[in-house]
Amino acid sequence: MGNAMGATSWLDGSGQIHLRIYSLQQSNGKLLERCWDSNKWYDGALTNQFSAISGAGATSWLDSSGQIHIRVYAIGTDGKIIELCWDKDKWYSGALTGQFYGASTPDATSWLDKNGQIHIRVYAYNQDNVQKEYCWDGSKWYVGAYTE
Repeated sequence: MGNAMGATSWLDGSGQIHLRIYSLQQSNGKLLERCWDSNKWYDGALTNQFSAISGAGATSWLDSSGQIHIRVYAIGTDGKIIELCWDKDKWYSGALTGQFYGASTPDATSWLDKNGQIHIRVYAYNQDNVQKEYCWDGSKWYVGAYTE
C-alpha cells in the first residue's frame, strides 16, 4: 500500500493557517501527525496512538462555533478502514472503523451543507480491487454510488 501522506488545513477565526500531515511510520507501524500552527512543525497528539498498514487520508471542517473537526482514514492491522476523529480535545476511533475492508490508502473529502450538516466521503479500493465510496450524511455510514 505504500506510505501515502494525507494533509488537511484550515484558517482559524484570527486568520491563522493550521496544517496537518498524516503518514505511517515505517519504523513502528504507527500513524504520525505533523502539525504547523504558526511558526514551527511539531508532532501532534495522534502520533504513535494508532497502528495501521497504510498511509492516511484526511479531511477537516470548522463548525459554526469555530471548532475544528478532523478525520483521518487508514487501513488498520485487520485490513479494514479505520476512522480517527478529533472533535475538541482528544483522538478517538470513529463509527467507520472496522466496517469495510480496504486495499489502498483511503482518501477523504467533506463539506457542510447550508443547514450545517457534515457530509463525508471516503474513497478506497476494497479487497476485490474495486474503487468504493463510503458516505456519511449525519446518521450512519453506507456504501455510496461511486464504483470503478
